[in-house]
This record gives sequence, C-alpha cells and structure tokens, in this order.
Amino acid sequence: MLFSIFAILSGATSYRKVHAFIKANYEVLDETFDLGWKRLPAYTTIRAIIQGTSSAEIEESFRQYSDFLANNDGEKRFAAFDGKVLRGRFDHFQDQKVERMRRVFDTKAKSWKQSDETSLYIATTVLSAEVFCQAIRNHWGIENRNHHIRDVTMGEDGSRIRTNPHIFAKLRSFALNILRANNVENASLELFNNCMNLNNILNYAGVV
Repeated sequence: MLFSIFAILSGATSYRKVHAFIKANYEVLDETFDLGWKRLPAYTTIRAIIQGTSSAEIEESFRQYSDFLANNDGEKRFAAFDGKVLRGRFDHFQDQKVERMRRVFDTKAKSWKQSDETSLYIATTVLSAEVFCQAIRNHWGIENRNHHIRDVTMGEDGSRIRTNPHIFAKLRSFALNILRANNVENASLELFNNCMNLNNILNYAGVV
C-alpha cells in the first residue's frame, strides 16, 4: 500500500502504472526498505491487495496518519462545512454550541456595475477578524487546492477503476496530504519531478 501511495505521488493512476513504478524503482525501494523479494508482484496481485483492503481499516489508518501530519504542523487548521450540512443542527464536536456569527462582505467589481454580496459564517470559537478571513479564504480554496488536483492532476475523473474505487481514492488522499504537509504549491510539476527521481518522495517529511 505504501508503494502504491509513492506511485500516486509519481503520477500513477492505475494498477498497471503502480506496477510499472515499482518495477522501475525496485532497486531504490529494496535498498531503502530491505525488501528482498524473489520476484516483483504482478499488477493483478497489486490490484487484488488494494481491492481486498478493508474500508474501515484504511479509513482508520488515514485518520491516524492525518493526525500525525497535523501534530507536526504548527499552523492553525480549520474544518469548514456547508450550511446545508449544518442546518438545524448543533455542533457535534464536543457538543459545543455556536458562539459567534460574523458577516463578511465580498465586493465584486464589474465593468458595467458593482454588486455587493453578504455571506454568513458560523464558527464554534472566537478568533480575530484576520484569522477568520484566512479561514474563509482557505474554505473557498478547496475547489482549486483539493478537487481540481484530485480530479485532474491525480486523474480521479478519468479513472477506470470500478471495483472498490473508494480504496484507490483513499490512497490519493494519503498522497495529497503528504504533498500538503510538505508545502507543495504546484502538484502537477511535483508529480513530474517525483516521477523523475524517487528520492524526492523519500525525502518528504512524514514518509520515511
């Protein structure tokens, strides 16, 4: 599973490409992890291992690894939720009730008119306006910093995996978290560089 994540970090989008990655980088992987394999696994073996992985186990591993990365990052993080999700509900994080509502003004200037939009945000903590503004910007950056990278750069939209596709999708989440933890700004270029040199991946914080 670890090598599958490495392969995704190098641009792999299928089981065959994961196999190709392991084959091309076996010497470095063997030296780093002391594998001592008699022969490389076929792509069908890799497929069987990934598809046979327990959803609950990989989800738990993902949460634990995400906590590990977060605990090694001093930056303040926010969890953002759509209003439709929270409608009519209390905060389920430690049963906290809403403490503060803020109004944020977004002015969009156009050549033929100027319009003002008001957005309402609800938070379970009291922070400065500057910190709240950064949290809101991070929330609206999800589409570019997460969905686009998963769908386009990591090939999720074009994936032809039909059996237990959520397992491979979770491996993409592992890979994306590693990129974010290492402050990667250009994911497409980073995957290309990783494909050219496995040591880029091995030198990531939180990998080895």
